[in-house]
Amino acid sequence: FDWGCMQLEGNIPLQWVPEGVRKVVLSGNALTGTLDLASLPASFEELECPMNQLTGELLLGNLPDGMLNLHAEHNSLSGSLNLTELPPSMAQLILNDNLFSGEINITMLPQSLKIFILNKNGLSGSLVFRNLPPAMDSESESDLGKTLSKVRLT
Repeated sequence: FDWGCMQLEGNIPLQWVPEGVRKVVLSGNALTGTLDLASLPASFEELECPMNQLTGELLLGNLPDGMLNLHAEHNSLSGSLNLTELPPSMAQLILNDNLFSGEINITMLPQSLKIFILNKNGLSGSLVFRNLPPAMDSESESDLGKTLSKVRLT
């Protein structure tokens, strides 16, 4: 389903996403409320809801096991991020320009993760750059510069 830039308003009732739907695009609307990720169908793979007015916490441990991409940048999502609970299939996690806060652990990211953007949040603490997914640097595991360019926090 692609409902991007359709001037939609109100909450996102994810429990109404039919089983078998794998991707929903809701970008560039005026959607509000929270994202109940536990309501997504088990076979769901991609949720794109950037540039809305979404609020509340994002419980990443509630994503379906086969989830590939979550784009929720440019909202007002808040709370802490438990990155150790991401599905093993996750390839893209884009959550920049929100209100997330606290420390994050990037030592147990899914091995399939290629794009990981968290800049322009209120994240703090030190980062340990070991055990980063090899998919983040397809050229060379020792090329830390390219790996770091794909992990943006500030």
